[in-house]
Amino acid sequence: MMKLSLMKDVMETISESGESELANRLLTAWLTTPEAVKFFRASANVVFTFTKAHHSYVLRFNHESERSAEEIRAEMTYLQHLVSAGIYIARPVRSIAGRYVESMETPLGIFHSVVFEKNCWSTTKY
Repeated sequence: MMKLSLMKDVMETISESGESELANRLLTAWLTTPEAVKFFRASANVVFTFTKAHHSYVLRFNHESERSAEEIRAEMTYLQHLVSAGIYIARPVRSIAGRYVESMETPLGIFHSVVFEKNCWSTTKY
């Protein structure tokens, strides 16, 4: 679970309409211009949804004090293994730089981010 003080700081970046400059900043690793970025939830992770070219995606991020980039990279490696085995999961999406995990300095500290395709599954049924 995210520290409540950190969650409060993150929540203060979210407007009444669900938009956040923090989320937009983190998404620049995947998009030059984020579209329709909206807050979804905050718990152990902070989650936003967004669209790009009429496809839905999920941005998930954690503060460096909560999880390390190495832990998240290991998770992405495992998810790629599941995709290659034909398991139905939301697939991770590579950033513009070709990475699954991006780390970025923000006014609230360093956040590690990942993006997943929403409602898009591997092609083989298990």
